[in-house]
Amino acid sequence: MMGPPWTIQWVFFDAVGTLFQVRGSVGEVYGREAFRYGFKGAPDRPGHRAIDRAFKRAFRTVQTASPLAERTGESAQKEWWREVVRETFRDLGPFPRFDDFFESVFDLFATDAAWELEPGCRRVLNRLKRQGRNLGIISNFDSRIDPVLESLGIRHFFDLISVSSQLPHAKPDEAMFRMVIRRAGAVPDRCLHVGDHPEEDYDAGRAAGLHALLYDPGRRWTGRAEHRVEELQDIASFLL
Repeated sequence: MMGPPWTIQWVFFDAVGTLFQVRGSVGEVYGREAFRYGFKGAPDRPGHRAIDRAFKRAFRTVQTASPLAERTGESAQKEWWREVVRETFRDLGPFPRFDDFFESVFDLFATDAAWELEPGCRRVLNRLKRQGRNLGIISNFDSRIDPVLESLGIRHFFDLISVSSQLPHAKPDEAMFRMVIRRAGAVPDRCLHVGDHPEEDYDAGRAAGLHALLYDPGRRWTGRAEHRVEELQDIASFLL
């Protein structure tokens, strides 16, 4: 594969961690909703640090036991998230209205009350579209992707949106990339994938024949990928 700059027709993006992030922290979002539904634990507000720590542990525990990528279909992925959220609150205190809370917070994560755009996101999407490039999303997300993008004001930029809950494959399976490229009617060597995960985005994208950039604003992955950007606007320097 030739080095940059590349001749690119399609630019694909990962979603969470690349185009948008949780607004504040998961602990803050969960905490605000939980106390509305009668939750009595985690007294260390503001910031809801105990909930945030518990969520990170719960996510790792459930993901290790049953990876989200193995749950196909919207209902199966929603139940996966129910397991994560239930595990998050399991040792934090009484929560008699947990089921009502889960439905509320699950819906909340379909809106910009829970998400915010990455710095420079809208600017770089505008620039790429003005250049005449097609834009897409390849993400291990679920059916909430469309309302999230609409809420954040960027849905109109994308020509193709592909999420794992609606496909038989999930990242880092390179088959997901190949399926999306076929749907786009594109040539892999004229496609770029940008994402924040070394294995799921960078390695898997390259294995499927696409060019890839690792989005690394926190400099966590220095030396991990040949081609990295710390700001989304830096994508332009890799394109003809």
